[in-house]
Amino acid sequence: MVMKLRTKASYVAVNFAMEQANSIFMLFGLWYMTDIALLSTGLAGTVAILYRIWDALNDPVVGYFSDQTHSKYGRRVPWMFWGTFPYVIAFLLFWSTPSGSQAWLFIFFLLVQCLLDGGYTSIYVPHISLLNDLTTDYTERFLINILRFVAQLLGSGSAFVAAALVFSIVNNPKTQFFVLAILICCVYAPCVFWCCYECKGIHTETRQAAIKPQTFAETMRNVVKLFKVKEFVIVFFQNGCCTVACQASIHVLPYLLINYMRLNATQLIVCILVTEGCGVVAASLLLTFGKDVPKRTLFFFGTSAWLSFYLCLPFLTPSNWYMIYPFAIVLGIGVATSQMIPISFVTDLGDYVDLALGRRMEGIIFAVIHCGFKIGVGIALLIFELLLHFVGFVPQGKNLINAGGSTDVVLPPLELAVERALRWYTFFVPGLLVIVAILMNKYNPICDAEPPTQVPIGILWYRKQAPTSHEATTTQRRKPALV
Repeated sequence: MVMKLRTKASYVAVNFAMEQANSIFMLFGLWYMTDIALLSTGLAGTVAILYRIWDALNDPVVGYFSDQTHSKYGRRVPWMFWGTFPYVIAFLLFWSTPSGSQAWLFIFFLLVQCLLDGGYTSIYVPHISLLNDLTTDYTERFLINILRFVAQLLGSGSAFVAAALVFSIVNNPKTQFFVLAILICCVYAPCVFWCCYECKGIHTETRQAAIKPQTFAETMRNVVKLFKVKEFVIVFFQNGCCTVACQASIHVLPYLLINYMRLNATQLIVCILVTEGCGVVAASLLLTFGKDVPKRTLFFFGTSAWLSFYLCLPFLTPSNWYMIYPFAIVLGIGVATSQMIPISFVTDLGDYVDLALGRRMEGIIFAVIHCGFKIGVGIALLIFELLLHFVGFVPQGKNLINAGGSTDVVLPPLELAVERALRWYTFFVPGLLVIVAILMNKYNPICDAEPPTQVPIGILWYRKQAPTSHEATTTQRRKPALV
């Protein structure tokens, strides 16, 4: 079944809206807690790991129940619709800049981020699982995943443009982020509701009739079995390394560029926009030529460009700050390419697991992968905040988020220990994860099929034999060898 244009548009619109909120939260969230809300770095790191543990636990639960949901609107749509309300409320609360003791700030940010992530998971996991319900065509999935990534880049870019405008109009640092949050929520909710309207009931009859109900205990046993499927294990770690490296880098950027490089808010946003713009160019090239080039080659090219950014990073100093812009160009091309390919691997996994275990369980697959990288990001951020706390980091950036990020405000140089901590953490942690992803790329079996379709023979055979039946045994499903 080919997706209608408006269905595709509504589906990728959710990625646009979600990335608007995610970009602001990932770039400024940790820095906002320490420099604006004045929560200590040690407590901020503890909040990061605790809420991500909760985050990791709720992913499989949402994945399980969304797989088992039966309604006239489909399996995924009700979750996306109702998850929007707690997300919007929590997002506004987070940027409301509370005041109080360190204990109160710690409890407030922990509870709000748990609510925020509960709503986010209720939207994200069903949304990414929805694609397998909308189409079974591999080429269409690959192209939609690229469109999703383009939408994410545009959403991120538009959020940073909005941030620059708000920073130039609103003078109070505490008010700036709350106004920006209101603008983002005014886009977020309508995009999710539009997708729910366009996708309600699609494939409900064929998919839900074919899927046998499964208890939670049986689902947990299947989660264990997932790690015996070679394709899943490799994609789990490869996608996880890329995602943790990317998010860890984004969270550290305000500290690196504002506190260490002593750039202002406008320069930070321009740097991000350069990265996003190059990512859009890379995504456009993939849309045009991606079907004719093996995914393994594309991924190696992207991660190599990305790795070159980390290799040059130790040589970046406040005296040659202008070099951050060519570095941003390389980073944008590399991250865009190396992030889009693993995403397409994840959506293909549903068929590989179906072939191996005899069951459709996209919600659980995406939830487990999402759960893994959230724990990884939480650990990476905890290490970073504890490192800053250990070397005696003192928040200095509060005055830089002012009217337009005025260049009149100059921060004093960081202490040598803090400077080294910022530079070498950014080099070692994300850089080593990218190297691991490059090494695992060699063994990814999803890359083995020849272009342009890159569809394993076994899955094509299975679809011809029983495109909607889920009663075949695992032995029957494994009859043809994968290419």
